Amino acid sequence: ATPQDPANARRAALAMQTGLAKINERRRAAGLSVWSIGVGVNTGAVVAGTLGSEERWSYTVIGDAVNLASRLEGLTKHYAAAIVVSDATKEAAGPGFVFRTLDRVIVKGKNEPVQIYELLAEGAAPAWLADYEKGLSAYRERRYPEALKCLRVVLAAAPGDGPSKMYLERAETMSLGGGGDASGPTRMDEK
Repeated sequence: ATPQDPANARRAALAMQTGLAKINERRRAAGLSVWSIGVGVNTGAVVAGTLGSEERWSYTVIGDAVNLASRLEGLTKHYAAAIVVSDATKEAAGPGFVFRTLDRVIVKGKNEPVQIYELLAEGAAPAWLADYEKGLSAYRERRYPEALKCLRVVLAAAPGDGPSKMYLERAETMSLGGGGDASGPTRMDEK
């Protein structure tokens, strides 16, 4: 363990996405389908070591922090976000990393909500990030017309942005009197 571990984990997740983009360029050029991956990153205490028997053993990590990281990886599909991190990871990040708020969730197997974010970059924030955060805030405060306006601005700048699409659809449903609670945590019943 080193003090750089949290930053190194975030850099590794970003490098995985950058490497995948290069692979997908070659796949597109060859007429093949593109691949996608989701990365979950959590920060916390773990037990690390070689586990198993003489016939089969491996180096691994176990613990509650590992389980949450696995749940975060699963959430990448739900939020259409490449890298989902916990609030503990965001806090340990230090300067230079760009995150956006995704949601407060209660993951399967837990009772307490966790604030989650998407790690977007190391360096400069995308120009649309402020509009996204304003739109999400308006959504949570049930100001749906304002949320719709902000999220449409984001999607004009970043047409494929999954979280903006998701919240736009939710805001449209809520503005038409759809059910649900925009301000509370989202309960996830699957991994």
